[in-house]
Amino acid sequence: AREGGRARAEGAAPWAVGLVLVSGMCSLALALAKAALRWPAPGHAGGADDVEAGLWWAMAAWTATAGAGALWVARARVRAHVRQRSSDLEDPLLGGESQEGSGGGRAGAVRKLAKLSAPDWHVLAGASFFLVVGAVANAAVPRFSGGVVNAVSFGYDRSAFRTQLCLLTGAAVVNGIGSGCRGALFLIQIARLNRRVRERLMEALLAQDLSFYDVTPLGDITSRMNNDTSKLTDTLGLNTNVLLRNLVSIAFLLGFMLHLEPRLTLLTFAVVPVATVTSKVYGTFYRKKTKETQTSLAEAGTVADETLGALATIRSFAAEELMAAAYSEKLETFYVLQKIQAYWYIAYMATMTALPQLSQALVLLYGGHLVLEGRTQPGTLVSFLLYQQTLSSAFSNLGDVYSQMMQALGAADKVLELLERVPLFDNRSGAVRPLECRGEVALVGVQFQYPGRDRVVLKNFSLCVKPGECCALCGPSGGGKSSIVKLIQRFYEPDLGRVLFDGRDLHTLDAHWLKRQIGLVGQEPVLLARSVRENILFGLEGEGTTEEMEARMIKAAQRANAHAFVSALPDGYETQCGEKGTMLSGGQKQRIAIARALVREPRLLLLDEATSALDAESEALVQAALEELMTGRTTLVVAHRLSTIAAADRIVVVEGGEVAEAGTHEDLIRRDGTYAQLVRRQLGGGSSRASKALLMAGGEQDDEEGAEDAPPTLE
Repeated sequence: AREGGRARAEGAAPWAVGLVLVSGMCSLALALAKAALRWPAPGHAGGADDVEAGLWWAMAAWTATAGAGALWVARARVRAHVRQRSSDLEDPLLGGESQEGSGGGRAGAVRKLAKLSAPDWHVLAGASFFLVVGAVANAAVPRFSGGVVNAVSFGYDRSAFRTQLCLLTGAAVVNGIGSGCRGALFLIQIARLNRRVRERLMEALLAQDLSFYDVTPLGDITSRMNNDTSKLTDTLGLNTNVLLRNLVSIAFLLGFMLHLEPRLTLLTFAVVPVATVTSKVYGTFYRKKTKETQTSLAEAGTVADETLGALATIRSFAAEELMAAAYSEKLETFYVLQKIQAYWYIAYMATMTALPQLSQALVLLYGGHLVLEGRTQPGTLVSFLLYQQTLSSAFSNLGDVYSQMMQALGAADKVLELLERVPLFDNRSGAVRPLECRGEVALVGVQFQYPGRDRVVLKNFSLCVKPGECCALCGPSGGGKSSIVKLIQRFYEPDLGRVLFDGRDLHTLDAHWLKRQIGLVGQEPVLLARSVRENILFGLEGEGTTEEMEARMIKAAQRANAHAFVSALPDGYETQCGEKGTMLSGGQKQRIAIARALVREPRLLLLDEATSALDAESEALVQAALEELMTGRTTLVVAHRLSTIAAADRIVVVEGGEVAEAGTHEDLIRRDGTYAQLVRRQLGGGSSRASKALLMAGGEQDDEEGAEDAPPTLE
């Protein structure tokens, strides 16, 4: 009932505001009409006091009624803003999660942005100085213009004319210099803020745990880094410049106007409440309809994407006209919304265009009366009209800036959320750098579940790989093999249990030291859009002289069977790999990845399906490089091909997040368990003696016949 009453009250609020404003306008119109009917003829002494009394009475009535209406509007907008902000906090912007302490509303966003801008205080101080100088000079221009008019109105006063003209010229020049310097300093501050925000955002993203990227679309992150950051720094920065300029200008303009003619100043504000309420009401409507318009365009875009992406299927069913009609239907919704906006725009622009002119008519009505009565000078009236036009322009700019700054603050919320997001764990928390490294790795009672997923990947999993041992992990897909590799690299932390390296918990070890001891070669190696040299030496910049690093790079490339083909490239080691290595073949990328691992001389080697995506010829070259890489190192291999894992010191079958069985190839074959079934399935054999002989041979058939066809996977 309380919610229903609140909804009815809020629904009635716009009608109440309308009635209040209409009654105020009617009272003002009646008072002005009464004053005009009783207007005295030129030179007539009677009736002037009645005119002024009528005007003051009208202004008082209007101020009271319009003020009440403005309070109604402000109350409704504040409550709506609070509800919207609460909804925003309940619906997190990124990652499907919300962290306590984030947000804080628009005021909180402004405070945080001010803190980010604190290092630029000296730039902002200079900009503020020129802002005040320009505002004072700008406010003085109409005053001196009126002085020029007065100098030529009552007999030509050459001295006064020259003085006022020189002052007017000086004020214009000072205004120009102040505006130029203010704008330049604000642009410098915006550039500094843009750089600072982007750097801190990149640092914040690099510090996030990988679970954040599992649940957050990459497109959302790049949108924050590009669109929202630009909107935050550029739009907000430029509009802050405009906002401050207009606010300071309004303050000085009002001061000059009140000093010049208080009565005309009060009359000027007769239309301000109407303009304010009109802008607020139209702004609320416009934001709502803009969101609906964007939604309709997005729906039309979805239909277009679906149509063009499945054009062959659509043509096979002769459904071109059907899809075109569906697209036109979405566009019709967009068109209707645009028409509604156009109708509202008519009323808005008619009101906002007529109000300043009506205000000017009121000033001319009363100001002309004062001039005719000899109670003020013509130049004063001219100055006041110029002030009124400048003030109207400033208020109009404030209205435009307000909507744009609200959009920029919305972008600020999204960027600040990323800047303040605390990772689930700090992957750089460790500080221990052991003097020696044996390369032993162990998982003890590990239970692990990916954030945002319901399934437990590893259940009370334990495994120890001794220094120098080659341990192979195999089993059905989804069993948790690759998750073990990710836990060892500390991309994630286990929910329960421990991951140890040389007997120490991973979180106690220095991150840089740990990553130097671990080499990874994955199924699809990622090369950066750099040269071959920079990819091989990636992360080792500054560790030695140029000659030393060159020798290490060439030696690693030779051991990885990569030196020959790299030397044959047009630019050798300076050849650009392209984005994600697109300029190279799969086998070439894999060998460069092996060279990248070799150059670090790791103690622990992780091979995750390193040859599964290669053809037979490339696999042979890569396999030879891997054997060189594995020599003398602790190696953990994740593979499905029998030829890859049969020679391992120990084979661990991982099924359902647990160790199903472990042993050498021969031991597991004799047990005739899960591993034997997987091998039998790969070789396509049954339980015959010939098939068992092939199993005991460790996949020799696979090696011999694989030259023509890639062997199936061991799943």
